[in-house]
Amino acid sequence: KYQRTRNICVCYFGDGAMNQGGVHEAFNMVGLYILPVLYILENNQYAMGTSIARSTGQHDFVLKAKAHGIDGERVDGMDVLKVLEVAGRVIKRIRETGEAYFLEMNCYRFVGHGVGDDNTQGYKFYRTDQELDEWRKKDPIVNLGGHLEDQGLLTRKQMEEIDREAIQVVEDAIAFAEESPEPPLDSLYENVFS
Repeated sequence: KYQRTRNICVCYFGDGAMNQGGVHEAFNMVGLYILPVLYILENNQYAMGTSIARSTGQHDFVLKAKAHGIDGERVDGMDVLKVLEVAGRVIKRIRETGEAYFLEMNCYRFVGHGVGDDNTQGYKFYRTDQELDEWRKKDPIVNLGGHLEDQGLLTRKQMEEIDREAIQVVEDAIAFAEESPEPPLDSLYENVFS
């Protein structure tokens, strides 16, 4: 806004952050100064290992954003094409009005939040197999792949090759990180400005 461009800022965060004071302070400033920010809340139903039912008194996150003067809506974050459609419309709106917008994308994470809640090894602290299975039916990658295959845009073989390539990129990155030396201590001061 200060530079008088049509640029916007996009901020991603999770449902657990919605209970943090810093989020509401930022919302208040953005609502007050009418800034071109797109807030995307990835509501995966759990703040680390605590369900939203147990972590917030107001489950309507869009209403929380509206309390700060920021309009918003919910979208099925597991539907890639729906997200694309809504994001395009909302970004256009922000560019035209300069006003912030809040999107709550309902989604799910299939693995634990971190090492402490590894749902893959039988440590089901807070989620049942039934819950995981229900959400897996909505897997956005699998469902988009099925859609592209139905439309004749991608074959099963091509999808398997894309999957192999993605796995290899991740494995290469992990190997590079593990084989790299520790950075020197004075690198802590790089890119720090006063």
